[in-house]
Amino acid sequence: MAQVVMTADMTGDGRADAFGVDSAGQLFLYPGDGTGRLGTPKKIGWGWSAMRVFAPGDWNGDGRADLVAADAKGDLWLYPGKGNGTLGAKVKIGNGWSTFRIVPAGDMNGDRKVDLLGIDAQGRLWLYPGAGLGKFGKRVQVGNGWIGYDLYAAGDANRDGRNDIFSVDSAGKLWYYAGRGGGFFATRKQVGNGWNGFTFASGADLNRDGFGDLLGRDPSGRLFFYAGRLGGTFAQRVQIAQGW
Repeated sequence: MAQVVMTADMTGDGRADAFGVDSAGQLFLYPGDGTGRLGTPKKIGWGWSAMRVFAPGDWNGDGRADLVAADAKGDLWLYPGKGNGTLGAKVKIGNGWSTFRIVPAGDMNGDRKVDLLGIDAQGRLWLYPGAGLGKFGKRVQVGNGWIGYDLYAAGDANRDGRNDIFSVDSAGKLWYYAGRGGGFFATRKQVGNGWNGFTFASGADLNRDGFGDLLGRDPSGRLFFYAGRLGGTFAQRVQIAQGW
């Protein structure tokens, strides 16, 4: 798979799911089974090879999880979820995102609306607060020096009521940043090593234990499930697929 994306429940069964985009640009939905494993994929679209896909949760406030994608021109599109594993007609919600690395981080400012984090070409970290109905509030700069980092949503890993993030640096170190509210973070804590060479997906609780999890694909195409634990750590990984 060219892209792997974790998502909230797209099918209406109460379990988190995952999206995959293959090398031909086909979009697949993989239903989660509630234990960290994925079921048989269903093709739900094509022509996605030039798109960067994100799953922010319920972006438009209708109670259903949605999909957001940035195209090669930097236009940002909302694909509303229908709650049955399919997507509605796309709606343009932004432009100028071609140089940004985008992270759907959940509700970062405590207003019960899902937000986005974006890293620009200068390494500045921005919070784009969701305003409901697929719109943004005014962006806020919440960090600097993020060049060379890959950023992932962590959910509320320390159970303090605020969403957190992970990052992987160029040396393969995994860092945990506890959210302090408003899109800002406490001093980072290293929680792992040897994470370079992996492609990760985050942002959902695949095994329904209340902690955000990770899916990791290694260079040989094996897909691993990392169950989140308290404080930004993980249980022993479990291989759940190959050929990704």
